Amino acid sequence: MNNRTRKIFLIFGFILLTVFGVIYLYFQETDLPAEGALELPSLHTDVEVLTDSMGYCHFYAENNQDLYKAMGYVHASRHLLQMDNYLRAATGTLSAAYGESTLEMDIFSHTMGFAANAERFSKWLDPEVTGVLQAYCDGINIYIDQHRFRLPREFKWRRYSPAPWKPADCLAVYRMLAWLFSDQALQKVVFYKLLEVYGNAKVMNGFPAIHNWPPDSFPKYNTRFFKILNDYTRRSTQLLDFLEITPENLEDSWVVSSKHFTDPGSVLGGRLPAFLSNYHEIQELVSPDLNVAGMVIPGIPFFLFRHNSSIAWNVTIRPVDNMEFILLPVSEDNSIYQYKNQWQPFETKKDDLFIRGADDSTILIRATLLGPVIGHSSSDKNSPGYCISLKWKGLEFSDDLKGLYLLNHCSSWNMFKEAVGQHVIPTIEVDYIDTADNIGTAQYIADLVIEPLAERLSTLSRIHEPGFVSPVLHLFRNYNPQSGKIRHQHIYPGSQFQTDRSQHDVFGQDTLLSYNDLISYHENPVNRQAELILPLFFEIVTEPDLSTYQQQKAYDILKTWNCRISPESIAATIFSTFILQLRRLVYQDEMELADPGLFAQFDRLTDESFVNMLCLLHGEESSWFDDIRTSDIVEHRKTIILKAYRETLDYLSTTFSSNISEWTRSNISEQSGLDQVAFLIHLNPQPIIHLSRREIKKTSAISRAVPFHFRRITFYSGDRFALMQNDAQVLTLTPK
Repeated sequence: MNNRTRKIFLIFGFILLTVFGVIYLYFQETDLPAEGALELPSLHTDVEVLTDSMGYCHFYAENNQDLYKAMGYVHASRHLLQMDNYLRAATGTLSAAYGESTLEMDIFSHTMGFAANAERFSKWLDPEVTGVLQAYCDGINIYIDQHRFRLPREFKWRRYSPAPWKPADCLAVYRMLAWLFSDQALQKVVFYKLLEVYGNAKVMNGFPAIHNWPPDSFPKYNTRFFKILNDYTRRSTQLLDFLEITPENLEDSWVVSSKHFTDPGSVLGGRLPAFLSNYHEIQELVSPDLNVAGMVIPGIPFFLFRHNSSIAWNVTIRPVDNMEFILLPVSEDNSIYQYKNQWQPFETKKDDLFIRGADDSTILIRATLLGPVIGHSSSDKNSPGYCISLKWKGLEFSDDLKGLYLLNHCSSWNMFKEAVGQHVIPTIEVDYIDTADNIGTAQYIADLVIEPLAERLSTLSRIHEPGFVSPVLHLFRNYNPQSGKIRHQHIYPGSQFQTDRSQHDVFGQDTLLSYNDLISYHENPVNRQAELILPLFFEIVTEPDLSTYQQQKAYDILKTWNCRISPESIAATIFSTFILQLRRLVYQDEMELADPGLFAQFDRLTDESFVNMLCLLHGEESSWFDDIRTSDIVEHRKTIILKAYRETLDYLSTTFSSNISEWTRSNISEQSGLDQVAFLIHLNPQPIIHLSRREIKKTSAISRAVPFHFRRITFYSGDRFALMQNDAQVLTLTPK
């Protein structure tokens, strides 16, 4: 190689290295140092952030404003991309970052008015709450400004910047989550369409566990509103999927009094909803007038479970029916609507949508006195045109964040009740324990005011429940129940406080428990659906019905299963797949004939399907067991259960392996990440949070082998000196 060629290669190599170096530096992210000192503009005094050996933060400040500012700063350093996604989802600005693929979600958020209402409501918030939100948002914005050129690489790939935060944004995110946590709108749409097509008798036969049916006479075969409702639910479910939120798994929590324990003190605990497993912070906040520790959702600086030196509490979301679809007649030109026998003009506004990679768009948002308009149907010779207006309690002002703020300073049951009574949206049950070993739970219910002279979409509604009177404004209390146990589980629609009745569940045992028993229970919880369905399954399906070795083998595995869900449980995989197949065989044929896509909507309402399938199976025969698409064949209860069982085994064999021993969850899981986070809090002899984390880690990119890792973590708070002795790292945030 001559000198000229060598020089060319050297120059080319230098250019290549320079390009790669620039690209590498461009996509570098900033990790907040765990120790040292950083300047933070507008702080009044130093704030210490101690990071313990588990990566959890303990904040120490001389005043609350600096405390929450530091909290916002650290949250942004750890979760900025997800926080920005939540903010854009609530404000309807996803399309500015993601393009046309998220346009319908933005239309949904603008229609619901999460951001517009939050701006209006923010003027009426309690001043102390506003102060917390402002300090928290200041911390987020300081982080964004300081690290604008070293943000998470996803911002650089898509070439957009995170949006700045203001107090109204936290409220917009909170109200958006309150809506998404409830599946009431989807439930009303599904059963409205079923009633219109099949009538009361048929639908009530298929759903015997439901009791709040409308009094109207069906079927009417009126499908004029189907498209409007489908468009609306499609946009809502797209937003749910984008944020990876599943409303069905919000409730799994409990309180147990000290009389059931070998260890001292009462205990509360539960499992985090799936979408929070990878999106939460466990932390401690300490100032001269505040000393609390617990779990917070980044973007909303208030805790879902927490303790101070006197009490501990846990917020459980309880989706309730506090919305209605209202039908209002409209004029031929759709310019006015009729309400209370008077014609009213629509409230209208134009919202601009900025769409990445496409022309910007403007949408017209209409609202009535009752709420936003989700669509219009034209008049015909038999009926006038209508608009559908959505009335939801969350569109009215309530200072819910004040209730969460007041919980920080509660030291007794009476103070706790007063704080819970401030909270309206979303409806929550808040569990309670204190250092005197009292236990309890409280729930404030604020239903819709039922509007006279307004036609509602004829579907399931609380107003059709026997003895229902509107409005309901009631603080439900359950203090020191005789059983010494309180349990919340989202299995039965409308279920109230109840002790657990499962056979293998530690809560159903009379023997004394230890804290370790409860932690172990969360690592391998009981599948309550299996406990209810399997005895009936074995009564209906017997060994002579099994025709292959695989069917017999799977049958034996289910029969010896203790109904615990563990990573290596083959039975848990078989059962969960069987339930999916059974739901499809019972309901899909009628639903898809009523409206294509209806079963996909119903499939998201897993509680409604399970409890009603259970009732159907106990009732022996039903027209829903018969596939109406095959008129020459009549299916019965046993026929459909056997078919679901056989199709379960066929599906698992085809999709994963013909070897049953490989049907463990470890082998069929496809993604890495936190699979489950459970927690337990006790106050005696000192406040402690126990965490149990189950994590899935794929062994390689091409392998299905996904081991589960359990990690037990103890979060100690209230002792800065002990943290320092245990090698906590100290980051000092100083005024600039």
